[in-house]
Formats: sequence, C-alpha cells, structure tokens
Amino acid sequence: MKQEHIQTIEWLFNMSKEMRDEERILSRNMPSKDLREVRAGSDISALRYNLQTKYIPKVLFIDDDFDQTKKLCYDIAKLVEVEHWAHQHSLIYPLVASIDDHLRASYILFSDHRPLIRKFLDFDYAMYGDTEQDIRTRWRQVERGVAIYGYSMYSLANGDFERVQRCIEVATRLYHKGEHKANHLDLHIEVWQAIEQRDKTRLQRGILTLIKKAHKGMNVDNRFEACFISSPAVGYLKAAWLLGLEVEVDHKYIPMEMMPYAPLPSYEKRYWFLLED
Repeated sequence: MKQEHIQTIEWLFNMSKEMRDEERILSRNMPSKDLREVRAGSDISALRYNLQTKYIPKVLFIDDDFDQTKKLCYDIAKLVEVEHWAHQHSLIYPLVASIDDHLRASYILFSDHRPLIRKFLDFDYAMYGDTEQDIRTRWRQVERGVAIYGYSMYSLANGDFERVQRCIEVATRLYHKGEHKANHLDLHIEVWQAIEQRDKTRLQRGILTLIKKAHKGMNVDNRFEACFISSPAVGYLKAAWLLGLEVEVDHKYIPMEMMPYAPLPSYEKRYWFLLED
C-alpha cells in the first residue's frame, strides 16, 4: 500500500477518535432509551459508516489484525440487521444501500458467521415508493442491476445456485441491452459461472480480469476504499472460499488473509441494542 494511503487511513482513524464519534453516538442511545426508537434512528447507519470507513481500513490494512477485522465485519452485519428489522416495511428507507452494497456485502462475508450470512440472502425491503405500486422490492432492484452484485454474492456464499442462475439470466439480459457498461457484467457472469462449476483456473483468471477492467467503474462510490481493496471481486472470491473452493489470487487489492474460513470462537455484541443471533 502506498504511504499516502496509509497516512490517509491513520488520519481518518485519529480524526474519528478525536471526535469520539462512536462514544458520542452511544451517549445519545443509552440503555434507558426506548429500544425501538434506538433501532429505528439514524444513528444506526452512522455507527455502521464509522466502522466501515474508519475502523476496518486501519485494523485490516495497517494493524494486520484479521480476527478484529472479522469481528468488525460481524458488527457491521448486525447493524444492518437492525436497520432491516426497523425499516423493512418502510416505503422510503433505502435499505438497498445497506443490504446489497457490494463492498459491505464483501465485508459481511469476511465475518465468517454463517447463520448471519444466510440471513442476508433472505432479507427483503421496500424502497423509494410513495404508494404500494411504487414499491421496489429487492428482486426488482436485482433486475435493474442495482442490487445484483451483493445479492449474487450472498447467493454464492450460501451455495444457492438456483438464485445465482437467476442473477446470470438478469445480468445477461442487461449486458445485451448495453446497460451498466462500466461494470462489465459479462465479467461478473464469468466469475459466477466459474464458482458454480468449481473451476479454479477460470475463477482465478476471472477475478484478475474483473479487477483489471471493472475496478474503477464498480467503485465510483468507494473511491477511498478502492485504493486498497477491489469489490465485488474480493467478495466473490471470499464466497468461493466459503464453499471450499480455495483459490489463491495474487493482487494488491485482494487481502488473502481474510479468505480462509475460520469463524471466531465467539461473537460478542458490540452494542446493547443489536438483535440476538
């Protein structure tokens, strides 16, 4: 990693500590506060953002603390679970940004917590709708190519190849229509099929090609993280390892240390308001 990127990560982390973001947020959400109100509040997404953008980069790429990274990824997943619990019937809350964001999905797979990863496959949401007919379900967002990367990742990680095949059909249709060109949907299909067919050589080649051609287009909203990790390629590779398809990919944007399946002995809740496992 370039020195300027290390300095940026350290600056962000130190700024976070200085501002005491987490402490400040938790002080507004003490156990004496109504549980439902806390879970439905905007501070949940603020905590999630803080862990993902400030803590994980430092712990994973500077401290090389892979168990702590795994725990933080679990914490992020539990925060998203709370968001889903509180807002799954909302017509305005954009759950797609929490559940199927491909970088976040990659991190959630890093947790190695199989029951929680399974939950993310079955979540649904309604978003951006003012009336019932405007509700955009999760599958509708997959069909539009918005949620397909995270959704396919969860499907792969859980070995649900019926859903993977549906994603391949959607991606093929979108590709031939010329949509999402910067994302190179044909390369995603290649990776999904390689995992489905357990073809290690094809998967390794597919991951490297995906990074080479689609890294920039896929990470427009993750420009800082894109300096040191490539999603969804890293999430697809992790999904393969969760299926026992252990493929080594030598690339600076792939933290191979997070690939082996090695769940923590225990996963303690970071916050009092999280749901029970």
